[in-house]
Amino acid sequence: MIHLVPLTEQHVRDLTPQAEQSFESMEDRIEFAMEYAAAGPAYAVLAPSGVIGLGGTAQVWPGRGIAWSLVSDNAGPYMVALTRAVRRVLDASGCKRLEMCVDAEHPAAIRWAELLGFERETPKPMRAFTPAGRAAYLYGRVRE
Repeated sequence: MIHLVPLTEQHVRDLTPQAEQSFESMEDRIEFAMEYAAAGPAYAVLAPSGVIGLGGTAQVWPGRGIAWSLVSDNAGPYMVALTRAVRRVLDASGCKRLEMCVDAEHPAAIRWAELLGFERETPKPMRAFTPAGRAAYLYGRVRE
């Protein structure tokens, strides 16, 4: 039903992100995704309806990475399959610690981060954190 393929710039162009993950321009979105993609494995998630997600794990240093994603506004019907696929990617990352920043005013993203095994590490949101200036929480996923 869904397929993970190596991320290309065209996938970034083809994704229609959720409103909470919007960027001021297509160039900003491409720069964000391709910069993270250069730092670690990155994928596009394809469904019959088109590109439903982008993401990967960018290495900060050996053993520590940043999990990132952009999710399509039409990914809803695929969220169970998408969650399973992302868990497999996270498990295969080899990182002892993965971090993820989640928009503090996006309840679905907060739930998804927790479903993926991340725990909130900042009690208060980090102000003016997203490209659009919204607040975000820091989440961590640590392998013991």
